[in-house]
Amino acid sequence: MSRVLAVLLALFSAVSSFTAQNSDSTFLESARNRARYTIGSIRIEGAQHSDKNVIALLSGLSVGQEINVPGDNISEAIDKLWKQSMFDDVQ
Repeated sequence: MSRVLAVLLALFSAVSSFTAQNSDSTFLESARNRARYTIGSIRIEGAQHSDKNVIALLSGLSVGQEINVPGDNISEAIDKLWKQSMFDDVQ
């Protein structure tokens, strides 16, 4: 019985370490594939009762701004808009 348990634990640790290495390599691959973009336009949809220019301003993003993808700029813009508590959905 203890031998079976030892084999199961060995298999579990082998699979766990493989999974951890796999997610690390996915992260590193994503970091390597970063691309720099310049925002050409900002489109606001579904905001019938709010000024779209104000929403764009609140996001912190602007036309001509350079951002990295993947990067933090888009996530930070979404967080800023959520903090306004004016919207049911921000994407």
